[in-house]
Amino acid sequence: MKRKDGFSLLEALVVVGVGMLITAMALPSMTTAIANAKLRGSMTSLSGLLQSCRMVAVKENKTKTAKFEARSIIRLRWRHPSTS
Repeated sequence: MKRKDGFSLLEALVVVGVGMLITAMALPSMTTAIANAKLRGSMTSLSGLLQSCRMVAVKENKTKTAKFEARSIIRLRWRHPSTS
C-alpha cells in the first residue's frame, strides 16, 4: 500500500463537522458571557453616577437626586439642579 501525503476529503469533513459541533455547543455560553459583561459595565456606570452624585452632595452639604431617563439607548447622567 502506498503512503499518501495530506488528508482525504472524508477526514477533512469529519474535522469540520466536529469543529461546527463544538462551536454550536459553546455559542449559548458565549452569548451569556457577553450579556453579563454588558450588564457589569452598565452597573459600573450606574455606580459611578451615584458616587458622583454623593460626592457633590457631601461637598455642598445638600440633598442631591440622581435622575434616570428611559430612552431607546440608555445613557446615565447626573445633572446639577442649578443647570437644569
